[in-house]
Amino acid sequence: MTAFIEMFITFAALAALCLFVGARTSLPSGAAPLAVLCATMLWYSLMGCFDLLFPAGLLWFAAALAAAAALALRRKEIRWKELFGPGMVFFLIAGLVVIGLFALRQPTFMEWDEFTFWGIAPKVVKSTGRLYTLEPGSMVGVTYVPGLVMLDQAFQFLGAAFMPWKVFAAYDLLYFAVFAAALSMFRRRGWRMAVPMAVVLTLLPYLLTVYYRGIYVQPIYMSSYADIPMGLLFGAGLALYFAAEKKTPAVLTAAALAVTAESVAKDMGFALCLVAAALICFDLLFVERGEVVFARLRGVWAKLCWCALTVLAPLGAFFGWALHMQAALGLSRFDLGGSEEMGMVEMVATGLVELVSPRKSEKFAQIADGMYKAFFTTKLSMFGSGLTVVLVILALLALAYLCGDRVQKARAAWFAALSTLGFAAFYIFNIFTYAYIFKGQEALGLSNYNRYIYPYYIGWMLAALALLGKSLADGRAQRT
Repeated sequence: MTAFIEMFITFAALAALCLFVGARTSLPSGAAPLAVLCATMLWYSLMGCFDLLFPAGLLWFAAALAAAAALALRRKEIRWKELFGPGMVFFLIAGLVVIGLFALRQPTFMEWDEFTFWGIAPKVVKSTGRLYTLEPGSMVGVTYVPGLVMLDQAFQFLGAAFMPWKVFAAYDLLYFAVFAAALSMFRRRGWRMAVPMAVVLTLLPYLLTVYYRGIYVQPIYMSSYADIPMGLLFGAGLALYFAAEKKTPAVLTAAALAVTAESVAKDMGFALCLVAAALICFDLLFVERGEVVFARLRGVWAKLCWCALTVLAPLGAFFGWALHMQAALGLSRFDLGGSEEMGMVEMVATGLVELVSPRKSEKFAQIADGMYKAFFTTKLSMFGSGLTVVLVILALLALAYLCGDRVQKARAAWFAALSTLGFAAFYIFNIFTYAYIFKGQEALGLSNYNRYIYPYYIGWMLAALALLGKSLADGRAQRT
């Protein structure tokens, strides 16, 4: 009961921040929870690197208290009906349900990697009050980026003991915030379309991760593995950006926060965040026709500034973590180790040369051939193989094209083409990691293939659903 009260107070503080952001900025209210949680991840990650987790928590709750006071003082100025749109209501209800359910059942860690890092790291942070790199112990993944562990710390902050179920609840709240952002194009009167879309979004992680050959039901919403949240965060910035009617500074700042949070969700998240940043920047520069403002700048210069921020923010997070690793552990983030003992840049350069070379090494050729066949034959989702998933996503984008206006048609068409190109680049990058980092049978057998590939599918389909939802919402608005 005590743990439930602690979690409820933290959730109430989170809700106050979300409502304040939704009420006092031009950000759609449904997108506010995602912006707040991404900012929370980055805030705790930054402060953790400086060994200031306790002050970080105090300041976070102080900000929540100030937000609640501001909402109370200006309650007559706030349009409460618009604030409680489908996205915000979905987040608040789903969040309360999952907190109550987990507090009652109190699930614990079950999977192997939870006992080597993903479950142990949050416990180390809560027990010591320090980032796990400052108390490395024997955790295998001590060099992993801290975003998701720090998100959990925000919900573990209150209370004296570490509670495993809070880890699952923290991750699920992030999921619901991502779904709420994808629902943010539906206004107060858009419940008829928002409800079925919310059901589809809630099922999305399950549909794209439970594969046919599995024997046991996978605990999608009770796992501390980073793969699903990494995939959802990949699509989060895209969904938030495409769902917004106007690309206001608040919307573009929130999209940049989501892209940056993706870069600290897991190491592979950096590759995914660059794809997301590229897709957002292209649309902003070549498709968006509305006015874009950056400080006093307008037009193309404002767009270029927002593009720079969207790209430089995750790069800053990447290099900032590299500096922390060097200072705390004496390790280089650019040294990937593995079977070939390559650095990051060397791996990509070597892989590109070998990819186009007619004379490939035997290991590279076998892995490339295996990855090619896996795309057509490996049943990694409820839809079937990767090819089937891609066809479903492209079908959703085709519907978004058919239902959209002229600008939305261009947006859907360009996104379909460029996101497919991004998937090809991501797939090839995974070939490089198997060829130059993995060893022996783990490399040749494509160990954990599904976990490395489905994050792109999850984010890709999330963005496609957001584009389709925007086309449908715009069509309904025009008819009424």
